[in-house]
Amino acid sequence: MKKFITGAQGISPGRQVPEKAIKVPDYSKIASGIAELELESQFAEYASNGWSQTGKVQVVGEPRVQDLNVKGAKSIRVFVCLDSSAIKVTEPDGHIVTDATPPGTRTAVNIYDLSLKAQSWVVVNHQFPNDSSC
Repeated sequence: MKKFITGAQGISPGRQVPEKAIKVPDYSKIASGIAELELESQFAEYASNGWSQTGKVQVVGEPRVQDLNVKGAKSIRVFVCLDSSAIKVTEPDGHIVTDATPPGTRTAVNIYDLSLKAQSWVVVNHQFPNDSSC
């Protein structure tokens, strides 16, 4: 899960236009299925807009882990409060798309489903609860 979060917050591809030229990183070691598509889509969006991102997402409190029964595969669901207040997104000209805010002002519960594949945990789904307040 931490690799997924780090992968998502490290998206700063610079401008890669036209879209056919966008070279998306291989996220298959940290994500699979819809979660991998989420990272690829976010990378493509940042690349086509020329956005760069700075700052780090912080885990707030202790994540809660729940075992899942998914077709015999070892799977877990992790509920974690993330603080993305330090994240700043800028355009190539310096225009701020999303500015950093004081710590604790941009928090949300994130839900990650992970499956054990080839001796490594990979994120297979990422979602938010109806009430995402931490």
